[in-house]
Amino acid sequence: MLLSILFGISGLIEILQFITASGASDIDDLFLNTVGGSIGLIIWECLHKIFQNNLKIRRFINILSLAIGGISVVLLALLYIQNR
Repeated sequence: MLLSILFGISGLIEILQFITASGASDIDDLFLNTVGGSIGLIIWECLHKIFQNNLKIRRFINILSLAIGGISVVLLALLYIQNR
């Protein structure tokens, strides 16, 4: 059920991109977006088994995103300084 919803949403986005000529519409995008969404759902289910609370899962994801984002900003700043 969820897989078909993921596929449908991805397909709708690809159709809209094709109609509006706002991006490259490709069958690979449809497949990879569906696979990516499926992986995201699997990770969510695994986290739900660990934390057993949606609020704790969201906090964990927020903290993880902040850490990854912070590291990315630092690395980009170092890359900018190195190539100046």
